[in-house]
Amino acid sequence: MPTSAGKLLVEQQKEVKAVSTVLPFALSLSDVQNPVMKDALTEGVASALGFPSSDVKITAINGVPVDPSLHFSGRRLSVAESVDVTFEIISQSADPVDTDALESNVVEAAATGAIVANVQKAASDKGVLTQELVDMPRALSTPTVGIVTITVTELVEVDKSQTFTNGTATKVKTHGGDDVSLFEGHDFTSTCSHVKCSFDVSPETTRKHVTVHHHSLEQYGHRHVCKDSLHTEGKCGCECYNEAEGLTEFVQAMMEARNSA
Repeated sequence: MPTSAGKLLVEQQKEVKAVSTVLPFALSLSDVQNPVMKDALTEGVASALGFPSSDVKITAINGVPVDPSLHFSGRRLSVAESVDVTFEIISQSADPVDTDALESNVVEAAATGAIVANVQKAASDKGVLTQELVDMPRALSTPTVGIVTITVTELVEVDKSQTFTNGTATKVKTHGGDDVSLFEGHDFTSTCSHVKCSFDVSPETTRKHVTVHHHSLEQYGHRHVCKDSLHTEGKCGCECYNEAEGLTEFVQAMMEARNSA
């Protein structure tokens, strides 16, 4: 994504309202795990509601949260069988009028057959339409719907500025054994040359979230991890690294512990 002159991209997280619903489709587990079929499902649901496909996400299959690293080898299903696919559709706003309207639209699109018809079309256009999907009834029973709050990440432009001022630097050792400087400001810590993070408050929920400030002049790696209290309690911390070099020892241990939990 190109940036305007004098600007840099900031990765910002914010909380938004979404409608969660479970819809049955005559597909096998392996069908649903096909990335192209997943795209057909999300695009079909989005088209039925008049939403961009980027606002629709599959979050679970048969009640199991979606994990991109897993691939099911499910058998083909008979016409009477199906899988339950959980979708999250981001609302246009947090206004209860809009979220209530979206809930009603999902129920109506399911009952009138608009969702299945659009999924069938999207699957056909992408070359993944199965006979089971063709034969399934278009009208669905009234689905369960509910309002949820989710966190999304978006890139926004901000003015470039020197972020590391009025702070102190200390030496720390990476997991790979290299010495790097840990820069500490009044509200942040970072081993990066230009990347840092800050705390911002969502105007809709008043909750604190982490905003990552990127910079094209970063010198210490093309990857980063940023987290609340990463190095110092109460401060937003970032580390920049390349895969071959690694994170500082205590952050690496923290992430390994989290992954093994």
